[in-house]
Amino acid sequence: MDSSCKLVDESDEDSKDESLASEGSRITSTEETSIVLDVTSTSRRSSSCDIALEETPPEKRSTRRKPPDDCHVIIRWSELSNLIKKNMFCSGCGNTNFELTRRTIGIATEINFSCKCRKSYTAYADRTNYMEEKSDHDFIRRERRVDNYVLNWRLLMATQLLGESQVGGSIIRLFLDLTREAFRNAWAPMEGALGVEQRKIGKEVVDTNLNQETMGKEAVLCEDGKLRYPVHVSYDTGWQKSSKTYDSLSGHGLMIGSQTKRVVCFQNYSKTCGKCEIHSKRIATNKIPADSPVKEHHCPQNHDGSSKGMETKAALECIHKCWSHEEISAFIEVVCIDDDATTKAYLCHCFFDLLDAKGLPRPTNLKGNQNQVPGTTRANFSGTTQL
Repeated sequence: MDSSCKLVDESDEDSKDESLASEGSRITSTEETSIVLDVTSTSRRSSSCDIALEETPPEKRSTRRKPPDDCHVIIRWSELSNLIKKNMFCSGCGNTNFELTRRTIGIATEINFSCKCRKSYTAYADRTNYMEEKSDHDFIRRERRVDNYVLNWRLLMATQLLGESQVGGSIIRLFLDLTREAFRNAWAPMEGALGVEQRKIGKEVVDTNLNQETMGKEAVLCEDGKLRYPVHVSYDTGWQKSSKTYDSLSGHGLMIGSQTKRVVCFQNYSKTCGKCEIHSKRIATNKIPADSPVKEHHCPQNHDGSSKGMETKAALECIHKCWSHEEISAFIEVVCIDDDATTKAYLCHCFFDLLDAKGLPRPTNLKGNQNQVPGTTRANFSGTTQL
């Protein structure tokens, strides 16, 4: 059995589900011999995983969540100040003539209590250890940076979930009677640091899904002498621009497993980079020397072709990621896609042909000609096609 894929058209009937091994997974070699492996003895069946990646138990999914006792509340400062000054006194001297001051960093606020008897107390906001881990040197008032408070990071993540940026954060702060300049020169660096962690979490989640997708499968001895578990997936690509002109500046391709119904692999492409464009414009306007290097950053630009070409490129890259994964032994056996002829043509190749070639192989049609891609009619790709 070779290590190639199969293509299944969405218009065809669904393929039969793979039978799950009840006591162990079975390895099938080219000599038609089989070896039964104990599921619990392999590292890929390890039950220990990050608690953040665990699923919510079924009995708790429909349970209505109650707010925690120790939560964030919104109250007008004048009302809180009057409540404290009229009903409380200093525990050191019993004096009711004390001073209350507040300090707001971003949207996080700390309250300071000071009395004439030199008693002083502070109610601190939740802080992070971001600066302690990222900063190589110490400086004055390091703890009062915007990026050192949990609430500010929560606001940043909330605006991302809403599809907004710093403008959305400014609107929220204005409705909270805070200044719109609270995150001045700090929003973009915080977004960059948050993106690094989000990419790490995304990779962990996808690897966990791919590992679960291989559960109970029969491993195949591939041509390179390595045992891999076959995976059946569906694939499609989306673009950030909601139009049919295929001129979006970014796009993403997702592969979803047939058993777990979860994303087992993904690939993102972008045609632009904001910081690189700003640097180029500054050079063009003679604001900086032409040989000045761009500031070190995570550059998202990884595609220079057409936006439509992202779909084919991402499909091939996802299949290659699964094939060459260092920790999980898996390969894509069946891909269920739409009627995109170019994507089907590029996937109709042996893995070794793709790895040995310097560039992508030129697709051929059903007659073997290389001057055009296969036809787009469903009759050309009806049923299951062995690659």
